[in-house]
Amino acid sequence: MSNHRTLLGLFLVSVMVLGIINPAHVLLQADEDNIERANGEEIGFSGQGFLLNKVNKNPSNNELELQRPEITWQATAGGGLMITRAHGCMAHDTTNDLVYLMGGRTDPDPQQSNDESSTNLIEIWNQSTETWSLAQFNMPNAQQYHECVQIGDKIYSMGDWYPDVSPARKSTGQVQIYDLASESWMNNTTSMPPSMEVGNFGMTSIGTKIYIAGGVQNSSGNDATDRLLEYNTVTGIWTELANMSEKRFAFPLVEYHGLLYAFGG
Repeated sequence: MSNHRTLLGLFLVSVMVLGIINPAHVLLQADEDNIERANGEEIGFSGQGFLLNKVNKNPSNNELELQRPEITWQATAGGGLMITRAHGCMAHDTTNDLVYLMGGRTDPDPQQSNDESSTNLIEIWNQSTETWSLAQFNMPNAQQYHECVQIGDKIYSMGDWYPDVSPARKSTGQVQIYDLASESWMNNTTSMPPSMEVGNFGMTSIGTKIYIAGGVQNSSGNDATDRLLEYNTVTGIWTELANMSEKRFAFPLVEYHGLLYAFGG
């Protein structure tokens, strides 16, 4: 009997020692990856505004979900634009952390009618100093109701629209390309395909391709389209893709996880 008690005691001691050396969560196998990932995600929420009390577990899929930090607006130290304008386009120079505001529509005297005009002026926002400055170079052509996007070391300024002008003027679908590396405008002959020239559209990019959706061509703005164009910046080829479900203009086009989303208009 004493031998059995001795063996039982040794067995229990070995189990307790094993439990100390190998804690329970280490012995888990099926859910081991999920536990490590959950711990890693929780520990990793250390950025500004990301608080652990904003992390919740979704009961439907057992995933941790983070509430994004609140967004607050504040005035900049450097003041506002140097030139009052509307319907320009903005592009972020990610290399130098500068923002370019290109072209747009100016109104010299808001109290006077029919004195609005498009401009080729450029202002640059310096994030480090929070100030605007007038660029020492202009766009080759004035442009308004257009969109801009940076791809690689180039900024593409695309499209135009001329509402309420006399005589009436249609969109030319112009494309102007600024080379950040050489700090010069390219001698570009590219424009939107014939009869597909538009302005006041939605635009975004995926990789080296630019997508233009909707827009208008006539000064009256009565010809909104549902068309989707793709421009390949490597080959210079335009391709017409599937139409949107609705005709629209004056709306944002956003890329998210490889899908295009058109809002409003």
